[in-house]
Amino acid sequence: MLKEKYPKEYVLRTLFCEIENILNSRPLTHVPIDSYDSDPIRPIDLLVGPDGSSLQFVDTDDRDLCVLHMWRATQRLADIFWKNGRQSTDSTF
Repeated sequence: MLKEKYPKEYVLRTLFCEIENILNSRPLTHVPIDSYDSDPIRPIDLLVGPDGSSLQFVDTDDRDLCVLHMWRATQRLADIFWKNGRQSTDSTF
């Protein structure tokens, strides 16, 4: 995915957090077609509960804008990971 690039450690940490989020958000059970059925169980539901009550958000300010560039690069890598994962699972069905 990186093609001979050597990202900084904080970029890799952020990328791994994004990948963790992608994997923990995928359903473990049948995804219902009908809206009357119950929602599928995902790994994140087992970690934080279905209402997300244990999630904590951090306040940010203007000083955090300088990392926006690296965050966007990390998001791009996470998108590539997601697309590659989807292609490999789509080809098995």
